[in-house]
Amino acid sequence: MCHMPTDTDLFAITFDQDFFYKYLPRMADPDRIAALLKQPVMKVASNGLHMCRERLLKIFSHAMLPVAGDQLRQDEQSERSARREEALELALLGELLGLLSAPDCDPHHHLSTVRSYIVDKLHRQIIEDATNVPSIFEVCQRLRVSRRTIQNSFRTVAETTPLNYLRCVRLNGVRRELLSSEDASIGDIASRWGFFHLSHFAEDYRALFGELPSQTARRPAQIVLQ
Repeated sequence: MCHMPTDTDLFAITFDQDFFYKYLPRMADPDRIAALLKQPVMKVASNGLHMCRERLLKIFSHAMLPVAGDQLRQDEQSERSARREEALELALLGELLGLLSAPDCDPHHHLSTVRSYIVDKLHRQIIEDATNVPSIFEVCQRLRVSRRTIQNSFRTVAETTPLNYLRCVRLNGVRRELLSSEDASIGDIASRWGFFHLSHFAEDYRALFGELPSQTARRPAQIVLQ
């Protein structure tokens, strides 16, 4: 999710949990999809992903079209907007579950439970307490595994090193706050995510996102899909 190789695009959506599980039984194999969702990283076939991307672009293009009916009463306009929003959410959820229900997205072909657990454990840990980033030595002590096991787990699951993965998680956290906050202090947000050397932070941020934090902060506040 947060490892961003060259020429990689990141697109993420958050669904309400109750809405998600209400929709899940409509799929052909909900138990299989539920098993897939326990994996911290899931890979799908590139062809299926490309086709899904094209459909998503059409969905968003349609959703951004102006709503006809300027003469409608305010309550009627609100009702129409609510229906459009629900239709958009259902379409996006359908695409996501469609990817997960594809035959080539098989939980049995995914990574070992131990390696996935290690990556997931550290990911949750850094989200819950981003200011106290553990060293690799501390991670080994907490999980009672060797340094090599930690390194191999991240190489297999996330295709990067544990330090780079944790740094990317925190940088993405900073970016989300910058995009969703008004008059935010870059230094305050960076420190909340464990970055205390601002020049190094700015260099890492630009390397990952292609722009400085100050450029991100100057954009109008927006709702960020996570």
